[in-house]
Amino acid sequence: MAARSHRWVLPTLLTASVLGLGCNVLSLPFFLFGPEPKVPAGIQSLGSENKDHKVRVVILTLNGLETRPELSGADRELTSKMAKYLLEGCKANEEKVAVVPPSKVDQYKADTPNWRTLDFKDDIGKHFDADYVIVLEIHSLSLYQSGSGNTLFRGKANIGVSLINVFDPDGVPEKKEFVKEFPSENKGEIAVGDMTVTQFREQFIDYVAKNLSWYFTAHPTSDKYSCE
Repeated sequence: MAARSHRWVLPTLLTASVLGLGCNVLSLPFFLFGPEPKVPAGIQSLGSENKDHKVRVVILTLNGLETRPELSGADRELTSKMAKYLLEGCKANEEKVAVVPPSKVDQYKADTPNWRTLDFKDDIGKHFDADYVIVLEIHSLSLYQSGSGNTLFRGKANIGVSLINVFDPDGVPEKKEFVKEFPSENKGEIAVGDMTVTQFREQFIDYVAKNLSWYFTAHPTSDKYSCE
């Protein structure tokens, strides 16, 4: 009888593990057999090798002339969410990083109408006593599948991403082009009747912000399989 009960121990533990992992079922092998590997930062990890120094970062978002009401203020929401995910990722990776509160950057923009014409390194970076300036240049954002007559949700983002080292006078900014769709082709579009514009916009901006944060800190391999 005891031997029979022992046969159920491993299957029971496996089932409990899968249920506990929620959407990240594909991380189960790492849970059972060792530490989960991480995907390196897409551009550069911001944590300093000097453990006594906390790296200070300012996120500067440049928005195009967006007039669609459903995307009003999306640049501010994106900045705020990215700052949140970046701090969470750096903390998980034991990287000492501080992000200038986006509200302070917004106030600076409001007080400095010509901020777009300033030098992002010498004027804005040093104004905030930052080590790095992350520049997000929003080329385009959309919430609806093209050609669907606004009946299907599929978010698309095209954003230029630059990393400026404030204290490297001769350095050339690291640049990447961020192009993503949400949901993915595999998951397909979402019918407009299944959720409100506000709900989809929140999920889409959240997805973009999380993926952008991965340019500057490593993330678990299983995160790309999460149910978003």
